[in-house]
Amino acid sequence: MPVSIDLPEQMLATFLLVMARMGGLMTFLPLPGLKAGPDVARVLFAVLSAVMMFPVWSRPASAPIAPEYFLAALASEMMLGLAVGIAVSYLAEILTLAAQSLSLQAGYGYATTIDPTTQADAGYLVVLAQLLAGLMFFTTGIDRQVLAILGRSYDRVPPGHVVFSPSLSEALTSSASAIFSTGLRLALPVIALLAMADIALALVGRLNAQLQVTTISFPVKMIAGLALLAWISALIPNVFQQAARPILTLVEQLTHGAAR
Repeated sequence: MPVSIDLPEQMLATFLLVMARMGGLMTFLPLPGLKAGPDVARVLFAVLSAVMMFPVWSRPASAPIAPEYFLAALASEMMLGLAVGIAVSYLAEILTLAAQSLSLQAGYGYATTIDPTTQADAGYLVVLAQLLAGLMFFTTGIDRQVLAILGRSYDRVPPGHVVFSPSLSEALTSSASAIFSTGLRLALPVIALLAMADIALALVGRLNAQLQVTTISFPVKMIAGLALLAWISALIPNVFQQAARPILTLVEQLTHGAAR
């Protein structure tokens, strides 16, 4: 006996709008290997996320049904999801910038591996920082807070009622400065130690011209940088959580300020 599913047109339109918002979020979510994975898995991830949000968007809402209005609403929902995903990705970029600065100073930039995100050559510390950011994104509970903010956003901004303003774009771009400030502050102790090691080795080479300072500078800097990096690794979760607070505030501002 054939089974027919009677799905209201209003609910189907609302589901597509919710999936567009969640799919835009998944595009820039700091999950290593997500972009390199199969497209079916990412689409399924977005569909399941939209289904998970069913209790908050299943209330009656006036989602646009006309094709021209529906397509515009679909693009607005996707832009909101992209904006939230970009804001959350700032957390991973902070650790990536710090690791890139350390790689150049400690000499680890010569050792490369395959980046699971871009499938290109990248330094070991950079890939390690991306994996660490993805791990702390879940262990610190940032994923649950982002989903909670998105869940509350459907009360303030129902599906199909997203409107962007220039202030939201300005807030998103200005918050990118936290990548440089926090990343450099995190890497500054190691960079300072390596700079002192360079000065000490230069003085030793000046005092004894026959000493091959170049041959011992790389192992000394690599060992010293790795040792100090292991020492400050206990501070990385605290720095990650402190950097997440303004990012979550920005996500709240994006979802609250996009109301029509």
